[in-house]
Parts: sequence; structure tokens; C-alpha cells
Amino acid sequence: MMIALRLILFVVFSSSVYSQTCRGVSQYGQCSTNNDCGCLPLANSENSGICGFLWVDCSRLESCQTPGNTCEKSDHMCVRLQCKNEPVCYPLSMIDQRMCPPLGAMPSPTVPKDGICATATWSRQGVTVAGGYGWGNGLNQLNDPLGIFIDANRTIYIADTNNARIVKWAKGATYGEIVAGGYGAGAGTAQLYGPMDVVVDKSGAIYITDTMNNRVQKWNRNAKVGETIIIVQRPIGLALDNEDTLYVSASYRSHDVLKLRKGEKNGYVIASNLPELYYLFAHQNRSIYAADKNNGRILKIDESKSQISFVIGQLQNLGVSQLSYPQSVVVDQSGSIYVVEYGNHRVTRWLPGAKAGIVIAGGRGQGWQSDQLNLPTDIALDLDGNLYVADRGNHRVQKFEIDKKTCQ
Repeated sequence: MMIALRLILFVVFSSSVYSQTCRGVSQYGQCSTNNDCGCLPLANSENSGICGFLWVDCSRLESCQTPGNTCEKSDHMCVRLQCKNEPVCYPLSMIDQRMCPPLGAMPSPTVPKDGICATATWSRQGVTVAGGYGWGNGLNQLNDPLGIFIDANRTIYIADTNNARIVKWAKGATYGEIVAGGYGAGAGTAQLYGPMDVVVDKSGAIYITDTMNNRVQKWNRNAKVGETIIIVQRPIGLALDNEDTLYVSASYRSHDVLKLRKGEKNGYVIASNLPELYYLFAHQNRSIYAADKNNGRILKIDESKSQISFVIGQLQNLGVSQLSYPQSVVVDQSGSIYVVEYGNHRVTRWLPGAKAGIVIAGGRGQGWQSDQLNLPTDIALDLDGNLYVADRGNHRVQKFEIDKKTCQ
């Protein structure tokens, strides 16, 4: 009778899954008032698990895909079970709290404000939300999109590098609007030359690394021309913190990171003599994360402690424990790190304390299909946690929808 019951439980699927994480509980240890449930370790994290039903039929579970320990089906996640030597794709229906009620003394897991929990997943099929009609200068086309920025309305700002312009794509739009440049490559106040990154502050002002002109430009909302706010050799990446303080990475000679507070006219260096850094991310804890592309690492700059550390990567590699030409980085509110790998044509997610990343986009060879990327350069998350990727080689921006059914 018990065997039959377990078989029935295996095939049941609920469209709304309410799960609980079980950090601090031993592997397969008790995490529920149901003694048939235990803490299943996540395949890509040493200190995180999910409370799930232990007695599934392992012969019916598929092994996780490598590299990356991913699952083809969006309603499965990669975990380790005692009955298998390798990680397996486990059905989300088996981690529902209605099956595995939490222990009374166990505190509810904290879900970050952005709602992105450790067990969130993303669709492996991307949707083109900008470009995708081959390279060109039409308003429905892009030519080497490098940097992207997503505002609160899910409007996408794109550094359309070889078109020497910044284009804005409203949510659901089929063509873009030029908001800076677009008058050919040049050094005039209405021109740009090789822009590589773009960010937008709360007032709607646009900041651009005008790389080949060795300057950072500011275009006020609806302005026809820009003004130079920083002169620096080969600026590449930009980041804004919650107070609209601007950070800039410069790739020439001393490889500095500069800081310019809102309302001030003079920026200053907060870190120098670094490797050549690409895109930056300003985290809410006042740390700056930077992609050390040529050394295959992610750096963390803690300005308050005057401390620089390497948080991911050591050598260029195809494995999920290392990076290949990381170009951009984003950090969510739980501390998970997202890295776009130019060399591996993929995006990986690194949970706090993880020794290996989880492939959440691309990673299926260089290509143009909806589940592939071609020399991706930048990433962004919107307020819901949906992932956007600047897919340079395909002259498009791809969106990968988040699935939070396992988050409380």
C-alpha cells in the first residue's frame, strides 16, 4: 500500500508549489512533521537544501544535464538523492509544504524583497525583446549591443555600439527609440563613438561610457545633446547605487574604478592598479562587483574597508566551477551572483557560498536558437527577477522569465 501511495505522489503536480529551504539541517535530515520528508542538498551549493519527499522512485528520475547541473523541464530542479550517485532532476511537486509541512519550531525562510529565493529557476527558452532582425541601423535592429539597463517600467536602454547610439525599447515595443547619439560616430556633443555601457538615474538622466572619445557623457531627460562629466582613458562599465552615485571602470593604464556622487562635479578614484575590468554592479551593501574578463574572475571592492577580494573564478575554463571571459555581473538581494560568460556563451548563477555556478541561460553552444547565446556581453534583472541578456553576436536582447513557484 505504501509503495502505491508513493507512486501516486510522484506523478501529482501542483501549479502552485510552496516550498521551504532547510539551511543548517544535515543532508537528508528531518525538516518536516512528515517523517518521509528530508533535507535534499541542492546540487550546486554546499550549504543549502530544500525540504522534499525522500521516497521517490529513483529509476524514473533523469540525471541533471552537464555542465551546469540543469534540468530540461522547468518543473524540476537539480538535487542530490541517496539513491543516485549523480545529481538528478527532482519534480517540484515533491517539495510542496502541503506534502512536507514545516516543523513547528523551524522559522520560515526569509525571502528577499526581490523574491528571488535559492530555488528560483528561469526559462531556458529566451524571448527576443529588442533587435533580432540581423545587424543594421533600422529602429528594429541593433549592431553589436554591448551594455543594457532595465528601469522600473521594464524599459530597456541599450548601448548600440556600432551604431554609435543609445536606443530605448519600451516594454512590448517592436522597435526602439534613439535617445542619445545616432548622428554617426564622432566627438560632437550630439554624437557618440563606440559607447559600451549605459545607466539611467531616478530623474531619467542617461549616463554613457563614450569609450572611443575617452569620456563619460550625461544626457538629461529629453536632451538633444550630452555633456561631458568625466574625462578618462577608455571608460567601459558603469553602475549606479541607490543614491544615484555613479561608478566607472577605466581600462587604460592604471585600470581605475572612479566614483562620482550625485550633484558633484569631480569624481575620484576608489581603486586603482587593477586588472582590466569590464562591467560593474553596485550592491546595496555598498560593495562594487566587477568582471575581470581576461583573468576569468569576479572582483568585489569594499570601499568602506578599502578591501578588494576575488569572489568567483581563478582560471579560464568550461566547467561550472570556473569562468571563461566573464564580462558582466549582477548580484541579487540574497547575495546570489549572476555572471555572463562571453567565452562560454552562457549565464551562470552562484548561490552564496557555492563552489560552482548553475547555468540559467545559454550554455548549449554558440548559436542563434532561443535557448542559445552568441558572445553575450551584459545582463540585467528587472524588479521581478526576469533576466535580460545582451546577445551581441545575434544583435538582440533576450529575456528569460523567472519562475518563483518554489519561493514563499
